Amino acid sequence: MLYPSALAIDMYFSASSGPGSSVAIIDSYQVSDGVEVRGGTRASFDRLEIIDSRWMEGAGSADAFQRYAGSGGYSGMSRFSAEDALIRMAGGASLKAEGFGASQSAAFEGSYGLAAVGATDREGCWAETSVEGRDGRTKTIMTTGTGNSAFATMDAASSGDETRLDITSHSPAGRSSASIQSWIFEGDILFSGMGRADPEEAMAYQRSEGQGSDVGITTSGFRHYPGVDWLPGNDYTEIYSHVSDGSMRSESAVRTDVDGSASWQDLIAAAGVINLQSESKEFHVGVPGFIRDEEHSRASVDIQPSGGTDAEFSGRMTASMGASTGVKLQGVLRGSIHGEAEANDRTATVDTDGNWRLRMESQTDDDYVWMEIDTEEI
Repeated sequence: MLYPSALAIDMYFSASSGPGSSVAIIDSYQVSDGVEVRGGTRASFDRLEIIDSRWMEGAGSADAFQRYAGSGGYSGMSRFSAEDALIRMAGGASLKAEGFGASQSAAFEGSYGLAAVGATDREGCWAETSVEGRDGRTKTIMTTGTGNSAFATMDAASSGDETRLDITSHSPAGRSSASIQSWIFEGDILFSGMGRADPEEAMAYQRSEGQGSDVGITTSGFRHYPGVDWLPGNDYTEIYSHVSDGSMRSESAVRTDVDGSASWQDLIAAAGVINLQSESKEFHVGVPGFIRDEEHSRASVDIQPSGGTDAEFSGRMTASMGASTGVKLQGVLRGSIHGEAEANDRTATVDTDGNWRLRMESQTDDDYVWMEIDTEEI
């Protein structure tokens, strides 16, 4: 980004103690005239450590990027960016040779803002989280670091035309990834989540409550075997929830390791339209040039209220490797509901239209499909 009358600041701090033991922080700022930047850094050498603090406040535009590194093999970052906004940001970091921890609290109100943190440990495991808002107001507190794992956490409150929140973690040794993505248009959201990765697994978790014209969340796990299972990345689980003109409260988690991926989501939704889907796909090792054995299953629900009413539903969705999905819902509906379930070449559907109190359940695996609905007229 280039800002009129902008001030660019670049700083580098490092410390070393004894052979092969060092830490470093690199700061880069570009801010408009109305934004003030302050900071301080000190080093300790008896137990090698850098402690850093920084602060930013004002009105205008800013782009701040801080990077961390240590001789223990880790790296990390904190990022804050805003355009035409009221800005307040405070950050801190503690770096030792073997690992680091950092935090960032940020608030922006205006046309655009972004806050993000991330960490990578010596094993190459990494975790990142971010929030991005447009034409609105966002407040967030984030932490990241390394130790026995790489981790990143976020608590956020946001309102405006568009907000997107992401959590991603990856374990290269476990060939595993976990991801949660949430979005909201013309509304507001409270969100709390975290991602973590170590050599054994990658995981992500979130808890949120949002309302708006469009509210959604996906909870996904990916597994791949480079060099063995060709077309890497095709093995996955995903749970998708979406509402239009309404609200959704949800909690979800995903865990992926060398044995597979498992995801779940609990939700309470009241909205003009509700769309839900749980999906799992797994490819088995085959000979390159030939089609591999594939296990794939999916369960989806489409709820369409009528007469200007809202549908009100609660329940749980699950998905796991081995082409297994599950959906359990209960709620009240004046309108129509359509459900589909499939597993490889097997399918099941349900449809109903009316004024109902109902329960719906579905289960699938690689050779089994079941979906049914019980209704009570009201």
